[in-house]
Formats: sequence, C-alpha cells, structure tokens
Amino acid sequence: MTQRKRHRLWTPMLAGVGGTAISLAVGLGHHYWGAIVIGEAVTVIAVVVLYVASANDSDVGAVLGHRADERQVLVRLKASRVSAVVGVVMSVVACVIAAAMDATYWPFEVIYIAIGASYLLGIAIYGAGSESDAAMNDGEAHRVDP
Repeated sequence: MTQRKRHRLWTPMLAGVGGTAISLAVGLGHHYWGAIVIGEAVTVIAVVVLYVASANDSDVGAVLGHRADERQVLVRLKASRVSAVVGVVMSVVACVIAAAMDATYWPFEVIYIAIGASYLLGIAIYGAGSESDAAMNDGEAHRVDP
C-alpha cells in the first residue's frame, strides 16, 4: 500500500476544492455574487471542522485522517454502500417526479446509469467472480458436514 504524506489534510483539501467548485458554479452561473461569498464562508468552516475532527483520537477522526484500521475501513465501506443506495433511489424518484411533471428527466437517468455502471466496473476490478472466489465457493458447495 502506498503512503501518502500529510494524510490528515486530504479530506479537508477535497472538501475545500468541492465547496469552492460548487459555490463558483452557482454564483457565476446565476450571476449572484452573494452565493460565492456565502459558499466560500461555508467551505472554510467545513474545512476547519474536518481538519479538527481528523485530529481526534476516535473512529471518526481515524477515518477522516486516513489512519483507519480494518474495522473502521469496513465501516467506511458500509457507509459508502448506504450512500450509493440512497443516491440510486433518490435519482430514480427524481426521474419519476420529473417525468410526471413533463420536465427533463434524462439527467437523473444518467446518474443512476452511471452509478450502476460504476458498480459493475467495481465488481470487475476488485475481482468478484475471479478464479479464487470460484474455487472457494466450489469447495464450500461440496463440503459435507459430519
């Protein structure tokens, strides 16, 4: 596994970049400079909170600071799964609502198609269905309990 320097700064840095991108997109897209100022203020607060939280000696601090053990990595994996499921369900609900209102619904379809495609790509990359999995499952199928 590769080591990243300053691992505690990665989460706040990504929050800062994402928050800045969102506030600039909204502010510049709608010519509303107040959105940029408010968005950047909220981004700075979020970055500070994430930086301070990543210093704590707790499960949350370990996950945010990228120094998690196996149990915390499993928690992060389960949390990612829940957020993906919520994303798919909400994009399907938004698609149905948009279609019922005769509005444009293809962006919502793109979202849940992208989530489904990334799921299948993840299965292909991380080896589900590989030979070792098949051998392990085959051994379990033929095992006879005494």
